[in-house]
Amino acid sequence: MTKLDFLMNLTNTKNSILSKAVSFDPSYISRVRTGRRAMPRSRQFLTPLAVYFARNIKTPQQMKLAADAICLGNPLPEDKEELTRLIIDWLSIPSADSAIERKLSSLEFFIGYEGKREAVELYMMRLSGLNKFYTLLIYSDESIQWLTEDRDYLERWILLLWQQLYNGACVKVITHSLAKEKWHSIIYGRRLASFYESGQIELYDAAALPIGIHRRSMIITAGDSAIVSNSIADFDDDMLCVYTREKIAVNALEKEFDNYLNLCSRLYI
Repeated sequence: MTKLDFLMNLTNTKNSILSKAVSFDPSYISRVRTGRRAMPRSRQFLTPLAVYFARNIKTPQQMKLAADAICLGNPLPEDKEELTRLIIDWLSIPSADSAIERKLSSLEFFIGYEGKREAVELYMMRLSGLNKFYTLLIYSDESIQWLTEDRDYLERWILLLWQQLYNGACVKVITHSLAKEKWHSIIYGRRLASFYESGQIELYDAAALPIGIHRRSMIITAGDSAIVSNSIADFDDDMLCVYTREKIAVNALEKEFDNYLNLCSRLYI
C-alpha cells in the first residue's frame, strides 16, 4: 500500500474526487496511488493534496489511524495548517517499502559521496519504520560536503530527520567548530529550531580534539545500528562507508562515541 492509497482509503476518496481537488488527471492520480509512478515532490502537487486530506481526516477513528501512520501514534496537530505541513513532509519522504528502494542487510559497504548518501538515506528511512523512540548519535570531523553539495538530497535528509524528531527521537551531535555555522544553517533554516530549543537536539563542541590526518564519522542508533566512515585529510570522496546492525559492533561504536563525548563541551548556537 502506498502512502497515497492509505490516505485515500482512510478518507474514502475516489480518484475522480481527488483529481478535481488537486487539478490533476485521474489517471495520473491512479498511477501514483498504485505505485506505478513515484510520489511527486513538487509543491504544486503536494500542497493541494495535503490541504484536501487535512480537511477530510475528521472522525476519531480516521485521526487515530492517521496518527499511527504519520506520527507513530502521537496525536495529530489540531491546527489544520500545521497538519497540512506535516502531511506534506510525510508524503515527501520515500516509503521504505517502495519498489524503487531496497532494504539494508546487517552489514553493507558503500564507496564515495554517492555511496554515503545512499547508505545514510536508506539508514534514515529504516529508522522511520522502527516505530519506537531512540537516540541518534552523530560524530564527524570529516567534511560534510557529501551532505550539503546536493541540495535536493540535503532537503530529503532534513525531512527524514524532522520526521524522526517529531516522533520523539533525540539527537546528539559532536561537531568541530569549523562546522558550527553549517549546523546553525541546518537547524534554524529548516524548521528544526523548536527541537533544538526543547533539548531534543544537543550539540557538543569537539574543539579540544585536534583535527588530524586520519578522520572519522559515525552515525549510531543506540542499541540498533550504525554507519561509520574514515578518510585521510581532505581525500574523502572515495572513502569506505560501512553500515552495520551487528550488536557487538554497534555497542563498541556507542562506547567510542561516549569517549569522544567525555572530551567535549556543550555547544550553544
